[in-house]
Amino acid sequence: MPQDYLGPELLSHFVLHGKVVAETIKQLLVQVKKNSKLEDLSLIYSDAMKRAYQRHLEEVTGSDEDFTQSESFLACKDLGNRLAGTFFGFQRKEFRPSILGIVNGGIEFAFTDAPKQLSFLETGVVQFALKLPAGDVKDMLVLFASLFHLRMKSLGFHVLCISLH
Repeated sequence: MPQDYLGPELLSHFVLHGKVVAETIKQLLVQVKKNSKLEDLSLIYSDAMKRAYQRHLEEVTGSDEDFTQSESFLACKDLGNRLAGTFFGFQRKEFRPSILGIVNGGIEFAFTDAPKQLSFLETGVVQFALKLPAGDVKDMLVLFASLFHLRMKSLGFHVLCISLH
């Protein structure tokens, strides 16, 4: 089994199997953060959230319910909260490049299949964006606006451009 598969797969189950598994995964996260390059760390976290989100989408496909109230959607949000919660205090500055990578990758992922995947912003991006300084958030809004504009244009909509500068 490839190494780049195992870490994200384990992390994506952080909130699904009770306290003992959650504690074990927390300890794994400490080691992952200690031993990973910043770029690798953002990929591991992002892939974990994407896998959990894909499981959510599979679960709610064909359902007429409000999927934002589904157990799988709430589990995705909880996973995002817990993973983002591992960056606290001085770690926010130390791991800023990783957090930026997670947020930017999450925004791009959400727009790869918009509008279907836009709710990923709520489950896997917002929690990390809140860990960043205001200047970084402004840069992310520019990325978000440009991706939104491109996606709407590809769907045949004309979008009024608003400057965020």
